[in-house]
Amino acid sequence: MKISDDEILSCFREDRDKGCDKLFERYYRPLVAFADSFLPAAGQAEDLVQDVFYRFLEKKKYLSLHDEALSTYLFRAVRNASINKLRSGRRLSFQPVDALMREVMEEEGDLTFDPELLQEIATAIDRLPEKTAFILRAVLLERKRYKEVALLADVSINTVKTLLAAGLRAIREQFSSRQFFLFMVWSMEGIGATAAPVGRPGAVRPDGAYP
Repeated sequence: MKISDDEILSCFREDRDKGCDKLFERYYRPLVAFADSFLPAAGQAEDLVQDVFYRFLEKKKYLSLHDEALSTYLFRAVRNASINKLRSGRRLSFQPVDALMREVMEEEGDLTFDPELLQEIATAIDRLPEKTAFILRAVLLERKRYKEVALLADVSINTVKTLLAAGLRAIREQFSSRQFFLFMVWSMEGIGATAAPVGRPGAVRPDGAYP
């Protein structure tokens, strides 16, 4: 059973340790994948997300956030921390760092669900290599565990992580920072899963989509 943001925040208010477990369960893998789409070196994303979680706990953000704001806060925090890390090392990912920072500083506007944008992203996912697309959907949209996805895709867990990062980077190159950010937030709300259902690799309908 998938835990909601409201349940996570309620857990924090009743038992901080339980809240930490639920936060990690729901958000750790998606946030690491998101950070990986910015950072060039392997291993940086996990450290960065752990640091974001630490600051979330240290500042007791769970006491002031409402459930609709949790995913937005976490993805913003990871995105900004990723860009700051790039700026400190002047190591570029897919766009010049200053251009990324300008996008972050621009007004993000409404986070309202946009079915046309989601369909464009779903189409972009369809164009990825078959196994990469399958892994991206399974981990990010269906929130399956790496071990389960590795068994379904008949690859190692490390390959799952590598292809997930590669897939997200490819998607991120095709959309603005704001559009990619919105997609990641929507995916945590279960919106993306309705537009990009998961099947096994190799199982493709006649129209080219995955069953």
